[in-house]
Amino acid sequence: MAVRFQRSWPTAVVLVALVATSCGAGSVDDIGSHAAEAPSTTAVDVLDNEHSSLADDAYGYADDSTERASTEARDVNPADWLAIEGASLGGEAEEPSERATAEFAPATEKPAPEPAAPASSLTDIDLSYDGPVQVATVTVPTIYAYETIPPQRDPTVADWAFADRTQFGNAQVFLVTANQGDWLKVSLPTRPNGTEGWVHADDVGLAINQYRAVVDLSNVSLTVLRGPDVIVQTRAVIGKSATPTPQGRFFVNELLRRPNPNGAYGPFILGLSARSEALDTFNGSEALIAVHGTNNPGLIGSKASNGCIRIPNDLITRLANEIPLGTPIEILA
Repeated sequence: MAVRFQRSWPTAVVLVALVATSCGAGSVDDIGSHAAEAPSTTAVDVLDNEHSSLADDAYGYADDSTERASTEARDVNPADWLAIEGASLGGEAEEPSERATAEFAPATEKPAPEPAAPASSLTDIDLSYDGPVQVATVTVPTIYAYETIPPQRDPTVADWAFADRTQFGNAQVFLVTANQGDWLKVSLPTRPNGTEGWVHADDVGLAINQYRAVVDLSNVSLTVLRGPDVIVQTRAVIGKSATPTPQGRFFVNELLRRPNPNGAYGPFILGLSARSEALDTFNGSEALIAVHGTNNPGLIGSKASNGCIRIPNDLITRLANEIPLGTPIEILA
């Protein structure tokens, strides 16, 4: 959980640059050669909790949901899940199941999704390889981040604080964008999108990541690469006009395995550092953005989500088993 010391958020906040060779943080591991080498790629199980009072859309990932709320395989307070499953996994809310409909709300007819613009190819974006990125994994119980490099490390003047684990139990990671002496400039998973801060290199471990993803909003597609090579390319579902998928450069910071692989989110959720720019909250939690599967593949290629990016279930499964946390994702018009 991130703490912004200069202001308080009303809800829980969930949770590249060229490779630097003199960041002062010890050895740099290569996590792009094989995803299995990256310990942060282990999925956190999301188990059904029949006694939970949260609706399925209470994750914070703003997509529709057909399942009940969940709690993590680890010992997690159900209240901490308020920002994951309905808030901003694309800002969507998929059709509820019969059980969810009976217990929470009457079923309503959904409007037809907005058609995506036709495209002659899956992407027109330049996919040239600029080299790997650096990922910082937090190695201390609490890491402090600063808007500018302070004269000395002093938590009392820090602008943000992050635990070493996300609220869903994944390792806390940041995407490194610059370095200066013993300090690293990193992309932070907080509002507003694009926020960066400085962390001390002694508080993180560094690794090289050769994976990257590109979402082409104009062509409604997702491309994932390892180095210069495309490993996955597919049409997707993106945000509708009222809740568009935010543009910018983000990174994967959550990996969650769903209890029902045939549910609205598919078998896996890859949570992103991005926040919805159309929704502040979703079901009482911060609206988060993610890449996930779907139980409605007929919508692939359309603008129908609340901001999340949906892809076929076989492809989200492959990505969940291959790409590590910290993988950058560019969302471009």
